[in-house]
Amino acid sequence: MDGLTTATTTGGPGRGDGVMASRPRLALAGAIALAISLIPFGGFLGLPLLLLATWVHEAGHAAATLLTGGGVERLEVFSDGSGRVTSSGIGSTTQAVVIASAGYVTTSIVAGLLLVAGRFRGAVRPALLVVGGGMLLSAALIPGEGRVSVALIGLALVGAAFTPIAVRALVLDVVALVTGLNAIRALWVLFGPQGAVDGEPAGDDADAVAELWFGPSAIWAVLWFAIAVAALAGALVLRLRAARSPETAPAPAIR
Repeated sequence: MDGLTTATTTGGPGRGDGVMASRPRLALAGAIALAISLIPFGGFLGLPLLLLATWVHEAGHAAATLLTGGGVERLEVFSDGSGRVTSSGIGSTTQAVVIASAGYVTTSIVAGLLLVAGRFRGAVRPALLVVGGGMLLSAALIPGEGRVSVALIGLALVGAAFTPIAVRALVLDVVALVTGLNAIRALWVLFGPQGAVDGEPAGDDADAVAELWFGPSAIWAVLWFAIAVAALAGALVLRLRAARSPETAPAPAIR
């Protein structure tokens, strides 16, 4: 086993402890994310966010490739929201399975971490800089279709990191929620007809893992779907707990 190609198919005021009361902001970010994901033309208007989510998925494949000793030949993000990573130096079936699984799992985990980061005033800017900087490094170092778009989105995130806290916190929440919802929606596509990459029919990650290891692809799609839902739900629970911190909880009655 020498090479592997993985693909994404279409289908308020701060407090002293650094925790921000953010339910209204989170509600606004959720409305924006749902509008981008569900309404007609929302996907077109939110195309940069869709491409960002695709990049996170493909970066997961690329990171798993490098961490397991392989090489990344190309990382591509196409205008239809699909993507592809071409890897080399794949020496075992287990390594290939880890790489193929990393896209959806990474997207879910990153979305959850960004949501949690949005709870803390001091974490918002670093989170945007990490994602934006990662996109810039990817565009600079790894060849592939869509590098210019990836670089421009990365620059926009780096710029957003230096806007007022209310603006950058909203940007981070929208990015986190769109990424998480995209992971869930993209996983749902795995249960449907064969997907496409850049308009060409292509198998998906679940098909690759099933072929490399065992079981029908639906088993892997269900597992990744559960991880995505758990990561998003867990992050939302942590975020909402901020509103019940000791500083904002009602004072006990004095008898």
